[in-house]
Amino acid sequence: MEKVEITQIGNLEFIPLKGLTRKIWQEVKDKPPENVKGITYPRDGLEIECVIDDNCEACPFAVKYVIELAKELKHAKVRIYNISYVPQPWHIAATPAFRINKKVTSVGVPLDPKDVKPYFQDLLDQAYVLTHPKLEWLLGRIEKYGKDHGFKRNPNNKAFFRLLYKLLRNIDKYGQPFCPCRPLNKSNPAKILDLNRDKICPCIYAEREVREKGHCLCGLFWSEKKVSEYVQQKVNENAEAFKLIEEIEELLKELRHRIVSGDSKGVAGVILERCVKLYSIVPE
Repeated sequence: MEKVEITQIGNLEFIPLKGLTRKIWQEVKDKPPENVKGITYPRDGLEIECVIDDNCEACPFAVKYVIELAKELKHAKVRIYNISYVPQPWHIAATPAFRINKKVTSVGVPLDPKDVKPYFQDLLDQAYVLTHPKLEWLLGRIEKYGKDHGFKRNPNNKAFFRLLYKLLRNIDKYGQPFCPCRPLNKSNPAKILDLNRDKICPCIYAEREVREKGHCLCGLFWSEKKVSEYVQQKVNENAEAFKLIEEIEELLKELRHRIVSGDSKGVAGVILERCVKLYSIVPE
């Protein structure tokens, strides 16, 4: 490997500006962002890293999109590594690879421009939550309230994550995890806390709502009965998927035996067929 060369242009670092990175930079450096217009990250301290190589067919798209991210998110620190010339900055299974705030990683990139913004926005949202300095405090607060009252948190992980995001945003904006579903009294900005103490999550309304409806207004806290009903509903709705999972589990046990004793290809083929079918029917 040659000596590492770092070229910094604004908030963007090329390591190095050579081969594919130089080619794409020359093509898009004077063009405004197209595919990530309006993408957001609500905190300082954003670091985006991308790893590409000269022989990767999808990497030109990745370089272009990351350059656009650097232009749109001017407060971010953005690096593009070309491992045709420098060592991998972390273990890379394939290129293009991404890492945000050294916490959220992903491999591959959408080739359809309409999918680019949702893809990167999802990664940025994950990074915002997972690296937020108040996350552990908030999770501890939610867990304690649940234990004290015999409640469970929302069993839908996507919904739970979105609620965490909104609560953390309110901490950043107002200093407190105000309930994201209750309008705040903002008549006196200097007294936001005093005017809205009843809406600090867990809010004073949550216990009554869970007892009466099975969950609080925004769905953060659920009763144990409501969670059990939800789980059973999902099991019923996805009966075929669960049956396939059970079949695959049994086939994997058989495959382990066959690999030792011989004649394993047939079983492996059946497992692959079952997995393809499972992938086609599982929910998004």
